[in-house]
Amino acid sequence: MIRLPVSLAVPNRLCLVIGAGQVAVRKVQTLLQAGARVRVVSPKLDPRLQKLVRSGKIEWRPRSWKVADLNHVWLVIAATSDPKVNRRIKREAERRRLWVNAVDDLENCSLFFLSFFNRGELQVAVSTGGLSPALARKIRETLDQDWNPNAGKCLEWIAAFRAQVKKKIPEPARRFRFWDQALSPQVIEMIRQGKIRALQPAVRKTLARFQGTK
Repeated sequence: MIRLPVSLAVPNRLCLVIGAGQVAVRKVQTLLQAGARVRVVSPKLDPRLQKLVRSGKIEWRPRSWKVADLNHVWLVIAATSDPKVNRRIKREAERRRLWVNAVDDLENCSLFFLSFFNRGELQVAVSTGGLSPALARKIRETLDQDWNPNAGKCLEWIAAFRAQVKKKIPEPARRFRFWDQALSPQVIEMIRQGKIRALQPAVRKTLARFQGTK
């Protein structure tokens, strides 16, 4: 099945995590890193989540989940070990048009977390559609080792340079062709290695050359 890869903006949006084991800890940490508000519903709580509760970073409702817990949330993570519970969570969530990630339960997922790493605003993600999270993680770890920490700085410079390009090349179609040429394999390699001082003149040179053509 071909799935739609998306990037969700969740700052200050309430996300619900049902269950509180080791996997739930990772999901909570990922949500917090993305700026989400997190509510955990579970009779018991992992010590790491207890620490987050004490610091006020997450909310905890110490009981079994209820259908009413799905009200006013944007996203649901079913981190239980019971497929029957996950199935009911998904059914009730979909009635409310909520996306559900059921941990290690492919049949009860309508949303999959991608394995990713960041270099500033540059984010590289890998997905196996839930078929093998371990494989996605291993591929991500391999890629992570190859990208210099300064790759994010390269992206910041490109983002700022876009304004100059838009002013000098106002036609969208020509601007598309410019970036297609400017971001050559050699330039992508400069970005991967974080070589911003080599990147800048290379892109500027392409712009000067491009302006001389039609």
